[in-house]
Formats: sequence, C-alpha cells, structure tokens
Amino acid sequence: MNRRYLPVLVLIFLFLFPIFSSNSHAEEVQDIDLSDEAMREWLKVTYDFADGVDELLDMALDESPDYAGSQFTDIFKALKISYEIGSYLSEKEYDKASLLALKYTAELSVKNTFVGSQLSSIASIANLAALPIGLSLNYFKNEMVRTAKNNQIKLYIIARKLGYSHAFIMNGAGDGNVIFTDDGWIYNIVDENLNMAYKAIDPVEYEPDEVYTDAQMKYVAEQALTTLVLDKQKLGDDLKNLIYPQITYTPSAPKAPAKVSFDVNGLLLDKYDIVSFTWDFGDGSTASGKSVSHVFRKPQQYNVTLEVIDSSGTKYNYDRNILIRSHPICIEYPDGYESLRRTFSTTNSEYIKTFEWDFGDDSPKSAGREQEHTYEKSDYYTVTLTLSLDDGSAISSTQGIFVGPGTKYIKGHTITGDETWFSGGEYIVLGSITVAKGGKLTIQPNTKIYFKENAYLNINGSLIAENAYLTNADTNSEWIGIKFYNCTENSKIENCIIENTRGRWESYNPTSQSAIGIYKTSSVKIIDCLIKQSTAKAGIWIDKESSPVITDNEFKYDKIGIWICYDEDTNNNPILQNNIFFNSSESDYYISGNINADAKWDDIATYYISSAEISEEGKLRIAPGSTLKFRQGGHITIKGVFQAEDLLFTWMTENEPWGGIRFSSDSENSYLKNCVIEHAAGSNYYKNSAIYIHSALSGITDCVIKNCPADVGIWIQYASEAVISKNTISGFSDCGIVVSEQSSPSIKNNFFSDNNYALRIKYSENIKNNPIIAENEFEKNSEADYYIFGDINADAKWDDIATYYIPYIEIEEGKLRIAPGSTLKFRRGGHITIKGVFQAEDLLFTWMTENEPWGGIRFSSDSENSYLKNCVIEHAAGSNYYKNSATYIHSALSGITDCVIKNCPADVGIWIQGASEALISKNTISGFPKYGIYIGNTSYPIISNNLITKNDFGIYCTGNQTINAQHNDWGDPSGPYDPSDDRASGGLYNPDGKGDRVSDNIDYEPWGILSVEKGDVNGKDSITLEDAILALQICTGINPDAKIYPESDVNDDGKIGLEDVVYTLRTVSDKN
Repeated sequence: MNRRYLPVLVLIFLFLFPIFSSNSHAEEVQDIDLSDEAMREWLKVTYDFADGVDELLDMALDESPDYAGSQFTDIFKALKISYEIGSYLSEKEYDKASLLALKYTAELSVKNTFVGSQLSSIASIANLAALPIGLSLNYFKNEMVRTAKNNQIKLYIIARKLGYSHAFIMNGAGDGNVIFTDDGWIYNIVDENLNMAYKAIDPVEYEPDEVYTDAQMKYVAEQALTTLVLDKQKLGDDLKNLIYPQITYTPSAPKAPAKVSFDVNGLLLDKYDIVSFTWDFGDGSTASGKSVSHVFRKPQQYNVTLEVIDSSGTKYNYDRNILIRSHPICIEYPDGYESLRRTFSTTNSEYIKTFEWDFGDDSPKSAGREQEHTYEKSDYYTVTLTLSLDDGSAISSTQGIFVGPGTKYIKGHTITGDETWFSGGEYIVLGSITVAKGGKLTIQPNTKIYFKENAYLNINGSLIAENAYLTNADTNSEWIGIKFYNCTENSKIENCIIENTRGRWESYNPTSQSAIGIYKTSSVKIIDCLIKQSTAKAGIWIDKESSPVITDNEFKYDKIGIWICYDEDTNNNPILQNNIFFNSSESDYYISGNINADAKWDDIATYYISSAEISEEGKLRIAPGSTLKFRQGGHITIKGVFQAEDLLFTWMTENEPWGGIRFSSDSENSYLKNCVIEHAAGSNYYKNSAIYIHSALSGITDCVIKNCPADVGIWIQYASEAVISKNTISGFSDCGIVVSEQSSPSIKNNFFSDNNYALRIKYSENIKNNPIIAENEFEKNSEADYYIFGDINADAKWDDIATYYIPYIEIEEGKLRIAPGSTLKFRRGGHITIKGVFQAEDLLFTWMTENEPWGGIRFSSDSENSYLKNCVIEHAAGSNYYKNSATYIHSALSGITDCVIKNCPADVGIWIQGASEALISKNTISGFPKYGIYIGNTSYPIISNNLITKNDFGIYCTGNQTINAQHNDWGDPSGPYDPSDDRASGGLYNPDGKGDRVSDNIDYEPWGILSVEKGDVNGKDSITLEDAILALQICTGINPDAKIYPESDVNDDGKIGLEDVVYTLRTVSDKN
C-alpha cells in the first residue's frame, strides 16, 4: 500500500475514536510542601489554635456573660465544622489544604462573633479539644497533649454548669458512649465505671434525664478519670494530680513525737461549693478545715481520712497512710567501732519532758539528751531510749549495736530505728532479724554474715547492703534467705554474694521458696550480685504486687533463677536487665500471670511460662536469642502488644506439648519475626492451632513453625490483614494455615512442606475477604497445596503455581485469577460457579479422588468478561441442574480457547444457554455420550478450529438459528455426519461424513482447521486496509453482523475491539 493512504486512516481513526473513548482527564495534583519552613508554619498555627481554644475555655470557666450559654456554644459549632474538614484533609499527610483548614479554625476561635440559642451536642463539641492531636499527632509535644486533655476536662465541667446531665453529654447527638475522642490517648468512659458512678450518686435508681448537682458531677468526673489510657504514664499522673483531691503533709518523714501539717488540693475542689472538711487522724483525734495540723505521739502507721461535704449534702471521702517513725538514736564511735566506748544522743522537741537511756548491759540507767558509756566486754547490745511526753505518756526507741573486737553474734530481734553491720566485721546471726517499717539495716562493704539454720532477714523497712557476703553458718545446714514484704522505703542489695539458702516462707504459697522473696514491694534494687547454690525453688521470687529492679546479677546452680508473677489488676512491671544464668536446672526465668504494663525481659535467657496473658494495656518485649518453654497446655495470649524477634517457643518437658500463641482482636501492633515455634498442640477453643490470630496481628515473618501436634499451624480468624511472609510451615495434620471468611491476610514467600494441606481459605458471600497469596513454595503436602471454598466477592488472585483442592467455589461480584500452570482438584460433585469474572489460563481442572467425578464449571449470565484458555477439563460429571455438562455457559462467557475437554462422565462437554455469543475455538472436545457442544435456541456462539471427536453429537442446536461452526475438525476428513437433508431451507447435508454427528442449522462448511493470522479480520490470508476498515466498522457498530474470523482477535478477548483496530493500522503502516 502507498503511504499516501496513511492520513486518511488517521482521520478515520480520529473521527471514530470519540465513539468508543472517554474524554475525561485526570486533574493535576500539586506537590505537597514538606519543607522545614512549611512544617514550622504549620506547627505554629496549630499551637496558636490550641492557645485560642484554651483562652475561650478559661473565659467560660470564669462564667463571663459574654462567653456563656449560646455564644459559647456557637463558637464550638463552627469549630466542629472546621475540625471535621481538617480531620478529613489531614489523611492526605500534612498537605496545604490541612494547613489552610487549621488557619481557618484558628481565626474562628479568637475573632468571629456568633449568634444562636441552643446547645445541641456536647459530645460532638468535646472532640474539638483534641484537634491539635488529631492533625499533628506525630509532631506534638507532651505539653500540648496535656493542654488538649485538660481542655476536655474543662469542657465536661462547662457542660455540667450549663445544666446538662452526664447522660446527655455522654450520648449527645448519637455520638455513642464516648465524650472525648480516642485520638491521642484521650480517655473513654466504660460501662463498669459509669455504673459505679451512678450507684454512688443515686443508689436507688438512675434517671437518664436527671440533672446532677455540681458535687455529683465532680464525682462522675473522678470516676471517669480512673479509665485514663496511660500510654504516657507521666502525663497521666500529672493529669490525675491536677484533677483529683490530693492529701499532702509535712514533714515528709516525721518522727514521734511529731507535729504534722495536712492540706488537700485539686482542680475539682476549687470549682465547687464545699461547706465542710472533717479530718480523722487514726488515733482518736479529729479536726476541721481545709488545712490542719496534728501532733502524733506514738510511732506507728496511721490512716488519715478526710470527709468532704458539699452544699447539697453529698459526702466524699479520701484517705492517706502516714508512717510516724521512732524517735532517732544517734551513736558515735570516738575510738573506732571495735572499741568499747560509745556516745549516744537524740533530738529535742517541745513535746518531750525527760530522756532515759538503758545501754542493754545491766548498767544503771542514765538521764539526759546526750550520754557517753563504756562497755566492759565485746558483745551485741540493744540500747533503749525512753521519752516521757507532755501528755503524761511515754514512748521508746531501740537500736542494736556491736561493741568491741572479734566475731559478732546477733540474736533474733526487730530493728525499729537504724542499725549498721560494719565494714570488715564477721557476724553470726542466731535468729531471724526483722526490719520494721521505718527501720533501716545497713550492711557495710567487706562484711561477712553467717546465718544459723532457719535464720533469715525479714524486711518491712529498708535494707542497704553493698559488697557483703551472706551464707550459712554450719556446713550441713542452710539459712532461709531474705524476704521483703510491703516495703515502702528504698532498699538495695549491690555487689553481694548470697548462697546456701533454702527459702520456704511458711506463710506463703509453697512454690514461693526463694533465696530472696519480694512481696508487695517495688522499692527494691538487686544489682550486680551472685546468687548461688540454693536449694530453694528460685533465686528471686517476685509476687504480683511488686516491681523491683533486678539487673546485672549472676545466678548459679539454682533450680529457677527468677520467678515472676504478673497480675492484670496490679500492673506490676519488674525491670530485668543483663542478668546471667549458669546451670539453672529447670529454667532461668519462671513466668505466670497477666502482664498489664510495658514489660521488657532484656536478658537472653530461658523463660519457663506456665501461662501468660498480655492484657489490653500491656506490652512485652523479650531479648532476641531467648527461649520460651511452656508447661503442658500452657500458652501465651496477647491482647496488648507482643513484638517478638529471634525467639524459640517450645515445650518444657519432652512429650508434654504446650498450648500455643493466641493473638486477640486488640493485638494490632504485635508481630513474630525470625522465631521458631515447635511442639505446640493448640486447644479446642483456639481451633487446635499452634498460632491463633483474631483480627489484629501485624505479621509473622521469617519464622519456622514445625514439629507440632496441633492440627493447624496458623489459624487466621475474623478481619485480620496480617502479613504472613517468608516462613517455613511444616508437618501439620490438617493445614499449615487456615484463613477464615472474615480475613484478608497477605501470605507470600512462605515454604510449606509435609502438611495435609498447605493452606485452607474460606471465602464468604457477605464479607469481601480477599487474601493475597503469592510466591509461596510447596513440597510434599499430602492432599493438596491449597484447600479453598466459599463465595468470592472481591478481586482474588491465587498467584502460586500450586495444587488447589476445591470442594466448591462461587465467584459472585468478584474476580478470580489463578497462576498458570496450577491444578484445581474438586471433591465429588464439587464445582466452580462464575457470576463475576474468571479468566483462566493454562490450568488443569480434575477430580480430587480417583473415580469420584466433580461437578464441572458453570458460567452464569453475569460472567461476560470470563474465559478459559489453554486449560484441561477432565473427570467432570456435571449435575442435573446444569444439564450434566462439564462446562455450562449461560449467556455471557467471552470464550473457551485452546482447551482440552475429555475423559468426563458428563453427558455434555459444553452446554451453551441463553443469549450467548461465546467464542469456542481451538479446543479438543471428545468422548461425551450425548453432545460435545449443546446450543440453546437463543444462543449464537462462534465455533471454529476445534477438534470435535468421539462424541455422539459433535454439536447439537435446539433452535432455528444458524450456528457458525466452520473450520472445525470432526475427527474424520469426510466431515461431520449430517443425515438430515435440509438444503431446501438453506441447511447442509453430509450423510457420508464419518465424523461426529451434527444437528440441523449447523454451518459446518468448510470443515478442517484454518490457520488465520492475528489481525486478519476477514480471513483472506493477509492484513490489509480492508481488515482495518472492517474492524473499525465492527467497533463502532456500523457493521455488527460482518463475517469475521475470531482467530484474528489480537488480545484473545473474543471480540474485535479498539486494540484490534490499532494493531491492524500499525501493521498496514509498517508494510508500506
């Protein structure tokens, strides 16, 4: 062709293109300015906005007429609109629109005037206080977060002052049970605390529309504060101290007799009409007033209570414990601590009348504030100071001392003051030593202490020991150890050796046998110590109410190094770092209970876990390289955050499998990475899986899950989008991974071996779950690689070349793509029904079990863009409802090309029903007892270049329409067998044909396979301008009935379209 025709072709193309093309264009998107200057400007505006809101709230709290009532309300109505716009735009990550929204909001907050008359929704308005957090969470400083929180408290108070009930505020305008946004750690008010508040306000009945008094509102606010989400612990404490009434006293460490001053402060108290303060000091004395003083004469712990009454008569009670210590005894050693001379003194007080000293050696008593005394021999003595007081009472203080050279023998006694065991000395403890509350025992460096059998240290006060050696006194006996109980003062054991203990604190659970027991105490530090050769159950026992610091210690030859009991209600959180364990016969650590804090197990160690739970507020991090061993049936349940890397999860005792790992719906930031999970049996409740995921886990990557008696490796339940990647999952009797119908995880690059099935996936018609599965590898999975069933309602891609076992599949509104080269095996009667889109290439469809034929493939009227290409369909029996056909087409299928349909017990190979114009080309269809292809009376398929052989009827048409079936191979050069002579009505007649039989109205001439080039639309053996024009006419609907050759279709979509037009034009142009 001459090139002068090209402009004509181009004009034709440009003229016709709008008929089948869209004129829409994407709008340009400006680049987002993330420069430092832009960010500084953005933050400045955000801060200005927060300051403006704070100013307005302060004015409202002052009850200024200009800002009360409707005007105040309308300001926040306007702000609400800006807040919603800003929140939406902020999702675009700090773009200019967000900046403008913030500027607009800031201007509204300080400049505009408003009109209005009614407060519509405090619940909506209260969200505004969190605007700085919602729009700049990643950049905000703690002081601004604190400002936002305090603003919300103020909003609640203002709403109550305006006369709105708690119920209205909490449920206003359909905003649900949350007054404050949960963006940025703002608290929610839960039902439990609300019920508690309601009961306190009105024990008889709670009326939702009741307007509470100011004092009642204060109580509800206090109850709300108990549910603060303390992601920032210090911030939470600051806020509580600001709001709650706090009892304070001075001096901080009073000694009897002591005058103590008390006061009470709190933001809420300052805002309400309190008519009385009544104090009870716990010794029978009372006082009135906000600030009071009281003299405590006896050393002991007192519970001081305060009753507050408001103008409505409502009472509120607060309390605080105060420890009054013994009067001090000061001892000096003018000639050194191994001399026999001592000097004694004490402090004076206006409440003391006389001082009397008993030096503990049967010498005469002495009077006076200061005394000197010389002992006759070396020994341990108890010095007693007795004070007579102004009210006629007397109190005593005692202190033990060592006098003279040589070994010191210590009888069992109680330390109420300060006692020191001196550097370089040797001490033999004959009985148990108790350090009472307020007392202190100091063990100086280079001190050796030998304990007799059954002796121990019982610490209720304070113990300070440094570089000391604590051991047994007799070779064949053991001492008990050290017990800390309910200590509020700081204790520290540093650089000490503690050995040959047996534990057994008789008043506690027998399992709490330890060298050092820590109970109800968080003020203990054990640092750089050696704890060894103990027959106790553990080196250190930490109970559920204790959070000590245990760092840099060595544990040798113990059964268990450290035993920790966690508890959800107490939020205990021991600090564990850099401890080393040698030859622990059972485990380095023993762990049990519920973790409700940010726990860090920083030691590379072996952790024996009975069962543990990380609660919603908890977080656990374990040192990489550690081993977690579980008792039989034991498990770890994650409701908070568990970020595990390079850990081994296994059983404690051989042949006693543990229960597995369970991730709950709140564990969204949790993950497992580079871990090994073995010997897990799961449980019935958790689907007998080694790992159970409920909704929220971030991912499991680079892990090995093996040697487990559990039925399933990973069970993924509900709306989980977890990433499961680069794992090895092997040896499971049911499935490596199970994906429920509510889940859409990403499962990529895993290796599955020696499982019954590698993966089982269930799709749901009502939930558009869409797991992503790709690039996985499979080896020796006994039944199949995949077990998949259900209703696909999304764009599903099975990108693994694998064996898929399918009981049944229905593609609803969804789309399914399967990796070419895969095999689909169906159970007896199983089928695949397509109502959406199924584009299948190079697949094998077959039975799962020999001699148990499956149900076939069913294309519905909505499957217009579906096709089968280069597939094999075998052993399909069809069903009565679908005409006992291997492949059933109702109206819409694009085509079946290059496929083999054979060895099927079905009556029909392809049944075509409805107004179908499907292309059936280049297939082999053989061995069907009735029909190779059956065509309904409204169908107009194009059937060409197929091998149709060994069927009773090759093609059977029930209607009067003519079917284009040219260029097919009928199994014999003589053509199809056509004994019905209907030539008079335009039909064909071939009684001598030895190929498959055909019915009337089949246009089978010419027969024989025709090779047609892509783009040769008219089938005239070359691509010319005539083909381009014909393609354009078909595309635009000018000549829809033109005779074409489907094999010329460029993209195998079963129709001549725009792509075919472009292809023919380019081909013609290239030839010329």
